[in-house]
Amino acid sequence: MVHRQQNSDGLGDSFLELKLHLGCGGWPIKKGNWVNIDYRYQPGVDVVDNIGTLSRYKKDTVDVIYCAHALDHFDRHTYPRVIDKWFELLKPGGIVQIATPDFDVIVDLYKSGISVLDLTGSLYANQEYENNVRHFIWDYDAGK
Repeated sequence: MVHRQQNSDGLGDSFLELKLHLGCGGWPIKKGNWVNIDYRYQPGVDVVDNIGTLSRYKKDTVDVIYCAHALDHFDRHTYPRVIDKWFELLKPGGIVQIATPDFDVIVDLYKSGISVLDLTGSLYANQEYENNVRHFIWDYDAGK
């Protein structure tokens, strides 16, 4: 998938980076040339697809992959294959950025007096729709 944009000088097309925001949910990235992808449609989602397979994208075609709080929705046996797939899609020199809940931070919040009920979303996701369940959690060392 190639995105084209008319140059400001009107002298033709320029190729833009292909940047995927995976598991965007209701928080799409609106600035820049991001393709917001989620497994279910909601406002702001550009493409409905399984972010673990990304079947419409080919090897070595993606410049940047950003995934915040969605990798943890895959179980501990599946997430390594998902990460391998994302790296397969990257062009040489491409970037993958992954953010997940940090278990150490959650524990510190709990120890500071925040109730486990108030931390349930951080531990297990909000569970307000099918598949919105957290299957795995990392700390800083495990995420390296």
